[in-house]
Amino acid sequence: FKEFLDKMPPKTALTYKQLSDVLGIPLDVLLALELVETGGNAVVKPDDKVKVKSLAGAVGPLQVMPGEVENVRKFVEELHKEIGQYGRIRSSLDRVKMDILEATGLVEEGVIHIYADRIYPYSPNYDADYARKVGIAILKLSIIDLDRQKLVKNIKRKGWHFEIRKEGEGGGFNLLEVVIAMYNWKPRLVKKALESAGPKNWKKIIPEETKGHRDRFLEYRDVIRIDKNRLLMIIDGKVFLAEKEAEKDKETKAMGGY
Repeated sequence: FKEFLDKMPPKTALTYKQLSDVLGIPLDVLLALELVETGGNAVVKPDDKVKVKSLAGAVGPLQVMPGEVENVRKFVEELHKEIGQYGRIRSSLDRVKMDILEATGLVEEGVIHIYADRIYPYSPNYDADYARKVGIAILKLSIIDLDRQKLVKNIKRKGWHFEIRKEGEGGGFNLLEVVIAMYNWKPRLVKKALESAGPKNWKKIIPEETKGHRDRFLEYRDVIRIDKNRLLMIIDGKVFLAEKEAEKDKETKAMGGY
């Protein structure tokens, strides 16, 4: 983690800080996710593109499936059609999701900036920080979906089921642990495990790989939290450098420079 943090480019630190602020996800969660997904190799070994592509086809620092990116793009396109037809987004949940995508800059004034080729390490359009933005937006969309639900024990039959929770009600499960498991495994299968075994035993019936992924994520997060003051100091320093560099670039362009 120390090497990952020390070698992190200022622009990447700024990306993480901005995403944490606008999406309300703690920095330790975001950094732990990259460490568990790719070991921080996109920062520590940026030229080793093999390390940021899985056998399953997930790519980039946060191991996003290109198909997931296309699905998000199609979701936004459908919402744009809905706005064109009805003048608004009718579902409050879909409106919240659109707000998330707009907050991350993936949708801006009606223009969609969601491109699968920009997360692929071998593409000439590859942008590691863009790939981080997409991965974290997908994570936040999962959180939004799951946070509105609660897990309820069936009365007349075995198992559990999900239903929409009322304001003030708990979900009956650890939201972060479930979302991280969904990030590694298929969301519908994680939900099926919860419905089959309940909030205490669902982790016993998920794949060993997903169990290990969850355990490593929690370990990384705990390590980051131990030295959180140092983390914030370094991130803030890198963010300052990134902002100064951005200001310099803006001034150069205003003067007609390159």
